[in-house]
Amino acid sequence: MGPLVISGVVPSLALKAELGPPRTECGVGALMAWADRLWAVSYVSSAGKSGVGTGLYEIDENLVGRKRPESRVGTYTNRFVHFPSNQLIIGRMSLTRSGRCGPSRRWCRCGCVRS
Repeated sequence: MGPLVISGVVPSLALKAELGPPRTECGVGALMAWADRLWAVSYVSSAGKSGVGTGLYEIDENLVGRKRPESRVGTYTNRFVHFPSNQLIIGRMSLTRSGRCGPSRRWCRCGCVRS
């Protein structure tokens, strides 16, 4: 049996964060299909000490989502495929074609991504 679907909406896939105090927002910063899954990174406003619960999420073919333990809280909204290494860079995470993930070594302190 699959997840509950209401008018095309799957409530169990909602990305959320604690609202504080201090209060903040939460949204999907990036979404990308990779390694036979859908990957999403959520973000929070840049308010300090906010955003508990955000990070990197993995959604499988049965629409079951789980937060990855390697997640980092932040305001990341980037995603791209780094073809030389055959990896997806999403937020501050790097994902291999097999779905293995960890902190991206291509992330600079300034927040840009280098080749």
